[in-house]
Amino acid sequence: EFETCYLDGVGVGNWRHIPAKFVVQGSYSNAQVFWCVASHVVQCQLMIIGLGVKTSWLVTSVDYLGGTCGVSSLGNDFVHNRSVGAAVAANQSRIIHSLGTKQVAVAKTYKVCYCPGYNDDNIGYTCGESEDFVQLAGVLYTTKATPKHTPYPLLMFDLRLECGSSGAGGCPMSSSMRLKIVDQASNNNNLPFFDSSSGCRSAPETSNYFLPLNCAGVTSCALEPTLVSTD
Repeated sequence: EFETCYLDGVGVGNWRHIPAKFVVQGSYSNAQVFWCVASHVVQCQLMIIGLGVKTSWLVTSVDYLGGTCGVSSLGNDFVHNRSVGAAVAANQSRIIHSLGTKQVAVAKTYKVCYCPGYNDDNIGYTCGESEDFVQLAGVLYTTKATPKHTPYPLLMFDLRLECGSSGAGGCPMSSSMRLKIVDQASNNNNLPFFDSSSGCRSAPETSNYFLPLNCAGVTSCALEPTLVSTD
């Protein structure tokens, strides 16, 4: 909640208080970072944290390099060009938005544009047109891990991890990244990291993985990437 102080331009001490309070609502930041899997199967779910957020206030995605929130057309790389929102139980500051699965399973980077209950032309309904999605909420990286060649039993193989678009990815340019290969025991592995039942949180490394040594426990994995690149 804010108030306003006004300076009439005559003397630095002539600030006046304007007794009108206003509240800023919507996403708490324009620099949130979101991660989804580039997949035809796994739903892309984003959690928007903010003030006064509602399930009817939606998000869309636009190209990171050439898109502008409130100007570019609604994104069509996902099944939903406007998200489907669902409230987090007992928490009025967090809404989970689903964009659905990707139309084409390629890694890419997007700007996440948020509609905080806005209707640009006052025609129709809120969050219906691209001009309504005026608030930049952050960046979305869709990721993909693919073998560089066909894996065969007991032979070494390389995995390529793509963290968004080439040249605009989100993986750190360091050797601190870690991977673990787990059994596809259930759909819980496909849940987002902020879901407490996400399988990747508690899944051990598969017993079918042999060498080189990697995970001593669920989270203590030591194998460093052999190559880090922006390409």
